[in-house]
Amino acid sequence: MPRISDERAIWLGRYILPHTAELRGWLSRRPLGGLEPDDVIQEACAKLVAMGSVQGIRDPRTYLFQVAKSVVASHLRSQKVVAITVSDTVILDLACDDPSAETQTSDREELRRLAEGIAALPEPTRTIFRLRRIEQMPQREIAQRLRMPESTVEKHVSRAILKMSILLGRGGRRVFGASRDRAGIELNDDDAANRTGD
Repeated sequence: MPRISDERAIWLGRYILPHTAELRGWLSRRPLGGLEPDDVIQEACAKLVAMGSVQGIRDPRTYLFQVAKSVVASHLRSQKVVAITVSDTVILDLACDDPSAETQTSDREELRRLAEGIAALPEPTRTIFRLRRIEQMPQREIAQRLRMPESTVEKHVSRAILKMSILLGRGGRRVFGASRDRAGIELNDDDAANRTGD
């Protein structure tokens, strides 16, 4: 370690040393490529002592952590091979945010079925459903645009939602034992035709 001036020693004691315990804990929870936390802290302090001036450092704690990260990164870069074991808890704790291939395939299939279901809706139910649920248009505006009572728009939306939930909830199979579904909602003629046709 280079010779330290009294001024720099006072600065280190006042602004850096109070954060070394926190830094040690932070380093102990990270892979250091064979380094010990105290070695990293000592090297970071040596870099701070060797600096020409510390006047520009506005947040000494953050700067100390950055220097420590730099020490670890330099060490890892200098190693030709970084061994990663499957039992390393840091690696095992990393979760992948990407959905699995099976989930992506299933989601694409469900989206395709939904698009087909919307396309199969009779008019004006299809248009009303598209405006309300896809374009997020308020029910009142739809009623004004199509010149119909708001209650009629609501019934068309409910009918479309029922059909989509039947389609997606039953894997596309519309099999019922009576003319009402489980929720007690009466099905119209289109549903009865689909039921007998399946």
